[in-house]
Amino acid sequence: MYVVADGMILPLRAESFSHVIVSEVLEHLDGDAKFLSEIAGVIKPSGVLSITFPHRRFYFSYDDRFVKHFRRYELAEMESLLLKARFFRILTRKVLGPLDKFTMCIAAFLFSTVQRFRMGG
Repeated sequence: MYVVADGMILPLRAESFSHVIVSEVLEHLDGDAKFLSEIAGVIKPSGVLSITFPHRRFYFSYDDRFVKHFRRYELAEMESLLLKARFFRILTRKVLGPLDKFTMCIAAFLFSTVQRFRMGG
C-alpha cells in the first residue's frame, strides 16, 4: 500500500508503524518540528525512528541552496527537536565529512551549469 500525503497532517492510524525512516527530509521542511510531531503520532511506543540530516550550519552553502534546504542542523538542535516530539536518541553516527561537502558543492555547481547550458542560457 502507498499513501501520498502532506507530512504535516498524516492520514494514518495512531501507533501503526514499528519503524519509520526519515532520510534527508527535515531540512527541506519549513515546519520540521510539526512533521516530527506527526511521525511521533504514527509510530508505536516501542518503534524505531531512523533519521539522516545534513549536519553543521557552518557547511550551509551553494549545494544546500541548490537542493532547496532551509537549514542544516547541529546535533544539540536535532536532539532538542526529537525530545520535544517525544523521541529519545539512542545512537548518533556521523556519516559524511568536509571532503564529502566539497564534492557535493562541485557536483551541484557542475549539474546546474550543465542545466543552464542545455536550456541555452
